[in-house]
Amino acid sequence: MANNAEAPKQLSHELVSFLQGPQLVLVTTIDVETKWPSNNAITWVYAKDAGTVVLAADAKGRVLNNIRGDERVLLTVMAHGACHTIEGTAKIVREEIEGVSLKLGLAGVSVRTVRDVTFWGGKITTEPKYDVTYDKSLKEKLDSGVFAAMKTL
Repeated sequence: MANNAEAPKQLSHELVSFLQGPQLVLVTTIDVETKWPSNNAITWVYAKDAGTVVLAADAKGRVLNNIRGDERVLLTVMAHGACHTIEGTAKIVREEIEGVSLKLGLAGVSVRTVRDVTFWGGKITTEPKYDVTYDKSLKEKLDSGVFAAMKTL
């Protein structure tokens, strides 16, 4: 586990590479109504570079609504044998993505700190995997459009 006093202020090359396509990531925001942390699992997360992560979510949903009210976010990523948290500040960079079948918006996250929060002596041996409950060809088409939009920022 990394020493939090020495936490890097940017994503490692490995995390940037990992976040180039659909990956299961936990996004924590501050709920605008309750002021409590709110978790959402998403897969549309793209590391533009070591200092910026772009995420796509329902344009009218909880994630983007919470970001509108409080810019602080925490992304939790299990990759490369560890559990990483990415603290950052987010802002809505696109209210709606054109050319995709769902009404999705984009938020850009400026990375503030990256921490390895794996318990002492632990190692993640299997990265989280997921499947979708709808048509796989629709998922591929949607992923393609969403990631194309994220890469233009």
